[in-house]
Amino acid sequence: QSFSTVEAKNIANAVGAFLSFSFAGWCYPVLLVGYSGANCVWRYVQIHEVRAMNEPDGWLQPCHASSWLSAAYPGFIESWNREGWAEPLRIAIAGFVECNRPNVSVDVAALLGQIPLEMLGFLVLVNETITNDKYDEMKPASKKLRMLIEKCSISCKIPDSLGTILNVSKAMKVSNGQANEGPEVAVEVRNCIVHCNPKRRKMMSEWLADPKVNESILYWEVQRLFHEYFTLVLLYLSEYKGMYRSSYPGRAIKVVPWACESPQT
Repeated sequence: QSFSTVEAKNIANAVGAFLSFSFAGWCYPVLLVGYSGANCVWRYVQIHEVRAMNEPDGWLQPCHASSWLSAAYPGFIESWNREGWAEPLRIAIAGFVECNRPNVSVDVAALLGQIPLEMLGFLVLVNETITNDKYDEMKPASKKLRMLIEKCSISCKIPDSLGTILNVSKAMKVSNGQANEGPEVAVEVRNCIVHCNPKRRKMMSEWLADPKVNESILYWEVQRLFHEYFTLVLLYLSEYKGMYRSSYPGRAIKVVPWACESPQT
């Protein structure tokens, strides 16, 4: 079946984005060649970063990578080809990959991790669930994240393996009298990094006064929480219903929550 060079470039970018997401590291095709019969009629050199991976940080289990990729790709490319979706998906995945660079500090990773989720949230929620104006007016940002997570049948509960976030959640409940789950804690910690006004500096100091709360571990756990959410949202958009490797400590192999009777943590 013949295809145009524009179509070839679109597929190459889709495959690169999909593999980069799946491995949580840059993985784009760079040297493309097109043939008509035995004749080479097209060459395309795509300049892109290539980086060795000691231990891929994505959702794949190495021994099952090929079968899991094959199951997820058809749904991913269907989302990619939706009108107006390719470029936001590409940029969101790029942000996700950059958060996972081994030389990125944990506070910067926690700061940046929310942005790709906000991009997916707009794609998933606006027009299908809520109007653009109401989405923009929704405050705080944790409400948008919670709406996205629940829309994709993902649990907002903080897993036991993220003990530092659990301790901060308890402290937040004491101060505001409300139950705070993953979206609320992650966004509030991120806001304390970005919006370092006196109120938030005081809040962070009170959390860190607890000997059970280590600042670096807190930022790392927030990054892992954002990592898990992004992974599951994108797998949900890919209509994938198989196994995945969790982003949480221990990297357990689980079934995606929407394929279960109830959401998993």
